[in-house]
This record gives sequence, structure tokens and C-alpha cells, in this order.
Amino acid sequence: MNRLDTAMRVACRDPELDLVTRLLILELVELRQNGWNLNDNILAYYRQKLAQATIFSQRPSNQRVKNDFFLKNSLGTVP
Repeated sequence: MNRLDTAMRVACRDPELDLVTRLLILELVELRQNGWNLNDNILAYYRQKLAQATIFSQRPSNQRVKNDFFLKNSLGTVP
């Protein structure tokens, strides 16, 4: 399980993965870190970020910039 956790943390930083996938993986990492206990703050955070990521992913590809402010600030640092 520790190796899987490490692989998921690496995947969260992989710009080749779409943002929604990265957020879902990060949520799993955070849930495991919290002993699989659901927390209302965590759930609210990921609902908000997934909504933002969905809107972002619907933008035409020519409007998506890798250094976009949203991308820089949406994931923060991985624990």
C-alpha cells in the first residue's frame, strides 16, 4: 500500500494527466493520510476544485496554458 501511495503522489504532479484525474488521486492520498475518515472540509474542498477543473477542462485547448494561474494554485502542494 505504501508503494501505491508513493505512485499516486507522483501521479498528482504529472502534467500529462488531466486535472480531474489528478484531483481525484490527490483526494485518495489525503483520505488515506487521514485514516480513511471523511472530513466535511476535505469533501467541500474537492467538490469545489472538481467543479473548477471541469470548467477548466471544457475550455478550448488553445485557451489552456500550462502556466495558467488556475493550474498553479488549484492543487497546491501534495502532502
